[in-house]
Amino acid sequence: MRISLQEPIQETVADHTFQQLYQLLAQGSLFLQGTAGFLLLLFLAGLVLYLERLLFLSKVFRYDRHFIQQLRDHLVHNNLVAAKELCLQAGTPVAGILQKGLEGMGMPLETIRLRMDNSRVQLVYKLEKYTEILPVIALISPLIGLLAIIFESWSVIAALGDLGFRATASLLINGLYASAFVTLMGFLLGLLAFLAHSHLRVIRKKAIYILTVQSGTFLEMLQEPADPVV
Repeated sequence: MRISLQEPIQETVADHTFQQLYQLLAQGSLFLQGTAGFLLLLFLAGLVLYLERLLFLSKVFRYDRHFIQQLRDHLVHNNLVAAKELCLQAGTPVAGILQKGLEGMGMPLETIRLRMDNSRVQLVYKLEKYTEILPVIALISPLIGLLAIIFESWSVIAALGDLGFRATASLLINGLYASAFVTLMGFLLGLLAFLAHSHLRVIRKKAIYILTVQSGTFLEMLQEPADPVV
């Protein structure tokens, strides 16, 4: 019987690395520790924002492929009540825009188009809401990291001036190591925030495209001849 030691070894290495990083930050100044904590808060805020926006954008892609065909059938048979109920049951952003068009039935086609455009503009605003926070995080995180290493370097120089030869090499090196680690945190956080914002922007463009195409399809359906009411 073979006993795998790979998992325990990996956990031990991870724990040892975490302890080393914690001790490294503990040896840094209070400013350095506060900067690391602030970067960690920015990371958590960006992660929550990214996941929330990702879930919200995914709602645009969640619609039944047969939805448009069923809606066309209701319109061809002049069954507006069933068409509105179908949109309500779907509960998707696409269905919400089409429902605005159904509520304007009987009005000129241009008026219906304007109603749907207004609804789509409001939805696009919701899709873009809060996403501009990620570029801000991507911009300020590296700057905060650079500020940390500049401040810590100044502290090391000040310590050399005060202590002179009494300053130990380990004390100075640990301080520089800690500041370099915080600077690396800032750059990595900035990179992750930039990638997250780029990913959301691509998905948002696809969502807007879907909304535009489905709105155009609905307007084309309104111009199709309906069955005569018997």
